[in-house]
Amino acid sequence: KLYTYNRLGYWPQIKNPRTFNEKLQHRKLYTDNELFSIVEDKWRVREYVEQRVGNDILPEVYHVTEDPKTIPFEELPDEYVIKPTHMSGPIIFVDEYESPDRGSVIQSCREWLDTTYGEMKEEYWYGEIPPRIIVEEKLEDETHGIPPDFKFFVFHGDVEYIEFDGDR
Repeated sequence: KLYTYNRLGYWPQIKNPRTFNEKLQHRKLYTDNELFSIVEDKWRVREYVEQRVGNDILPEVYHVTEDPKTIPFEELPDEYVIKPTHMSGPIIFVDEYESPDRGSVIQSCREWLDTTYGEMKEEYWYGEIPPRIIVEEKLEDETHGIPPDFKFFVFHGDVEYIEFDGDR
C-alpha cells in the first residue's frame, strides 16, 4: 500500500475511483467480466472482431499451437510475427532475408507458455486465457513501418482514454 502512495503521491480512492489509475485498480479488484479475457486473447478476439466488423481487417493467421515445435517454419512466408495469445508485450518479428534461429524461437515460445501473465499485473482475465502461440502476418506500411498501436480504455461503455504507441 505504501508503494502505491509513493508512486502516485496520494492515497488512491479505489472504491470510488476518480483518476485513471484508480479506475484501473478498481477494475482489477471489483469486476468480473468475461469480455476482458476474450478481447485480450489474441486468438479468441478474432471471432469477436469478425462478428462485429468482419474479418477484412484481421491479419492472416499462419499457425496456432500449444507446442512451438509444430511451427512450420519452412512453410511460412518471408515475413511474419510470433507471439503468445495470453500475454501482452512479447513478440518476435521475422523480416524478409532473415532466417530465425528455430531453437531460440522455440525456447522463447516455451518460456511464454510457462508464464502465468495475469498474476504479474493482478489482471485476473489473463489467467483465463489458454496459453498458445500464434504466428501471423506482419503488418507494415511503406511510410511508417510497423503501424502505430491505439488502445482505447472504456469505462461504463464510454471511451475515457486513448493511448497511442508509435515508433515501435
